[in-house]
Amino acid sequence: MEEVAIANQATMKIKEEKILSEKLEDQRILEYQRDKELRMRELEEEKARVAAEKEAETSRLRALQEKAQDKASEMDALRAKR
Repeated sequence: MEEVAIANQATMKIKEEKILSEKLEDQRILEYQRDKELRMRELEEEKARVAAEKEAETSRLRALQEKAQDKASEMDALRAKR
């Protein structure tokens, strides 16, 4: 009878260790998923920031180009008057 009790205790200990191991594995999986989601979000934010910077630079260059064209048109108009 004592052997049965010892065997039962050993079995219960194995089950408890298995449950603990599974819980730890679940926690590691959740942590990995959170980290991955955070990295993806940061990557998307970086892409959006770079795109916004490129758009701002394009707008700035476009404005400079328009200003240069306006200046050239003024000069042409002045030359035509002379």
